[in-house]
Order: sequence, then structure tokens, then C-alpha cells
Amino acid sequence: MQKRTFEECYDEIHSIVEKQRPQWTFKANVMRDFDDIKSEIITHVWKKWELYDQSRPLGGWVATIVKHQLANILRDSYLSTSSPCSRCACNIGENLCSMYGEQGKECPLYAKWYKTKRHSHEARLPLSLENHTDEVYSMPDSSMDLEKAIGSLHAKMEGLLTRSEWEIYRRLYLEHKTEEETANELGLKTSESGRKMGYKRIRQVKTLILKRARELIAEGGLE
Repeated sequence: MQKRTFEECYDEIHSIVEKQRPQWTFKANVMRDFDDIKSEIITHVWKKWELYDQSRPLGGWVATIVKHQLANILRDSYLSTSSPCSRCACNIGENLCSMYGEQGKECPLYAKWYKTKRHSHEARLPLSLENHTDEVYSMPDSSMDLEKAIGSLHAKMEGLLTRSEWEIYRRLYLEHKTEEETANELGLKTSESGRKMGYKRIRQVKTLILKRARELIAEGGLE
């Protein structure tokens, strides 16, 4: 029997993987839904293709791989840092424990997890805003007033540039004129054939402007 290639079976493999969509029931992490991990699973099937016994049905083999991959992805993205309650026989649901009543630090295993892996676990999962309003609204505002910053830059640059340099700056960055328009208004010429008029002077000034702007930001920003 001539073996089929992965490429020849791709459409069938894709269909088999898609049928396993209901098996992915983990909805806590919105960044990893089934569409996101489907390509990872198909890639894994491709890597394992040489192990496929083509005398057996393709559907069963691919479905087994999907099952194992879903379990591995769930483990890596959630269970590896989740509380021990998620895998404990005493877990009776609704944050309840058949041994301690409620899942909490009374349990030595939970207490150890709380100290070592809790922050890592919470960082991996999106949390409801309604339950963390104090933390969100108490965060310092790190946003920048862009218009104010731009105005500050222009004002400081005027003090750093010579009159002729500022005239080029003003036309290029405040009035948004082209280099050719700037050169024409300021009467800049060039002695090199094939070059736009004033190109050398404008290039020099633009290089200087960039250097001065970087120095301003390095010294403490613009606001």
C-alpha cells in the first residue's frame, strides 16, 4: 500500500481536528481559544506523521493526538500554576472542600501554593474588572499628554537652534512643508548637479535636530 503524505490528507486532518472543538471547554483564558490552538495541533500532527500506521483509520489516530494536545495545553497554561484544589479529590465544587469546609489556607497544600504560585497563576488569567476596581482605579496615571509634549519640544528646540536652523525646523515640523518648499522659501541652493536645491543644508539641520531632540528626552523627557 502506497503511503499517503500529510499534504494529501491535510483537508481530512483539518476536518477531524475541527470536530474536536467541543472538547476545549476551558474559557477562562480568552487569549487561547480553540481557533488559536488548532494550528498548533495540526502542526503537531505533521511532526508525528511518520509514526502514523496507515493501515489504521486516520480519524482515530488524529483524535487521540488532539485529546493529548488539549490536555497538555491546558496543563501548561493553567494547571501548572493553579491551586492544588483543582486536582484534589476533596474538591466538591463552588470553592468547597470536603475536608476543610472551604478551600483556603487551612489546607497545608493550599497555603504553600498561595505563597509560591498564586501570583504566577493570576498573571496568566484575565480577571474580572468588577472584582478589582480598587486596584484598577488606584493605579497611577502614566499616560502622556501628546499635544503638550509636542508643544514642549517645539519650544525647547527653538531655544537650542540658531535662527537659520529654526527657520528650517519651523517650516518642516510646524508648517509641514516639503524640503523643496523650505529650500525655495529660504533661498537655499546646491552646487551639485542632480540634487534638489538646499538638500545638503537641510540634511545637516535635520541631523542636528534629531540629535538635540534625543538629548532633550534623555535629560528628562518633555513634560
